[in-house]
Amino acid sequence: MVKIISVTNQKGGVGKTVTVVNLAAALAICNKKVLVLDMDPQANTSDTLGLTSPYEAKINMYDILIDRAKIIGTSIQDTKENNVKLVPGHINLSGIEHELYRSVKAVIALKKKIDNYVIENFDFILIDCPPSLGLLTVNSLVASNTYIIPVQADSYYALQGIELLQNTIQDIQENINEDLRLEGILITMYDSRTSISKAMAEEIKSFFGTKNVFKTIIHDNTAINQAIFKKQTIFEYEKRAPGAKDYMDLAKELLHENEEKEISNDSGDHTSATQKS
Repeated sequence: MVKIISVTNQKGGVGKTVTVVNLAAALAICNKKVLVLDMDPQANTSDTLGLTSPYEAKINMYDILIDRAKIIGTSIQDTKENNVKLVPGHINLSGIEHELYRSVKAVIALKKKIDNYVIENFDFILIDCPPSLGLLTVNSLVASNTYIIPVQADSYYALQGIELLQNTIQDIQENINEDLRLEGILITMYDSRTSISKAMAEEIKSFFGTKNVFKTIIHDNTAINQAIFKKQTIFEYEKRAPGAKDYMDLAKELLHENEEKEISNDSGDHTSATQKS
């Protein structure tokens, strides 16, 4: 079954978009079929994945959310990455909240658009959320199974506003999507040479609990920044770069965790059936 993951943090500049495009590429290299939904009006994810002009795409996330007749399964576009497909973002998403608020089903607009074709033909859906806690982010979380929060280790202000994000997620879990769970906190922009990074990494683990933080850390890496500047994934730009290893490690950690859960669920089902018999 497809896993739908929102990559979210209301703070900008935490490595959210970088994580979406590079994790998608890493999962694709691992022979997983990935669909990326770009819910950010800036559409940087779409740009990086190869759309010459995301704003000129025939169908984008704005169209899908506004038009009742459109669904994601018939709106998917190819990217330059094998095994990675995309529904691009658009600048019009920046004003969509006023339009969606007219609907009593505003918070489930995205969830309603994820059709059977998408569920049956992809292993992962990665949603790039905008840097805010508005309706687009809420829609993304309502439609998701899990979420990843990138938190940068290069700033003492990294945890500022996180409690508000957690409160929003808790409200969604209690009132709309009780199956939503944390996939992991991802430490980004980590520089082992600085005391700030070391201190913030410990603070992040203390704040969220070590078990909730990915073992993989995304190190501060010039190649990652250069790749984004050139509108490329790190695997396109320099597949031997440390940043490529970090994102491949993240993909493998994610896949390993999923495999363990599937084995656990299968064992649980078998045990239940045995007990019933």
